[in-house]
Amino acid sequence: MVASSSTEERNQARAAVQGILNRYHKLAAKVPGDGVEKLFDLDCMDRVELVDAGPEGSVVFRFKITQRYANLNGM
Repeated sequence: MVASSSTEERNQARAAVQGILNRYHKLAAKVPGDGVEKLFDLDCMDRVELVDAGPEGSVVFRFKITQRYANLNGM
């Protein structure tokens, strides 16, 4: 059984995960080139929405799957 965490602990965990996402965007902005080299990563990371995180290491994300991620083999 997982012990429940306090609201403050959950807020700290969410802030830590959000900090990782923010750091990614800062690092990605420094990648040279016209952006083609990082389009997939940026598209994924721009679509990720942090829903929740817990101090035990759990993270819940929301990610909208669009046609860009469709399996074209089934056509």
